[in-house]
Amino acid sequence: MKYAILDTNGLPTAFYSDDIHENIPTDAIAITDEQWLECLNNQGTRQFVNGILVAYIAPITLEQAKATKLAEAKAYLTSTDYMMTADYDKDTTEVRILRQQARDTIRAGV
Repeated sequence: MKYAILDTNGLPTAFYSDDIHENIPTDAIAITDEQWLECLNNQGTRQFVNGILVAYIAPITLEQAKATKLAEAKAYLTSTDYMMTADYDKDTTEVRILRQQARDTIRAGV
């Protein structure tokens, strides 16, 4: 039998096996071999909620969200630069609006 110690988010922080460990902490919960392997193969991305193992997605910080938005704005500008040349023969009205929004995002620092 396998056991896990969980943090306050239900993420496993330690594992025990009665095949190896003589003393299993009293706050450890019993888990199946399948749950144990799932946790090992997906470290940091599985949590127990009401005894059920589910995917865990860490909350994103404000700084991470800002960095992502800035990176997306810069990538959009880079990917549409070729549309701003004089020999590009398609309507770029919408692209120009979106490029301006991207530049505004970058200037504002989100």
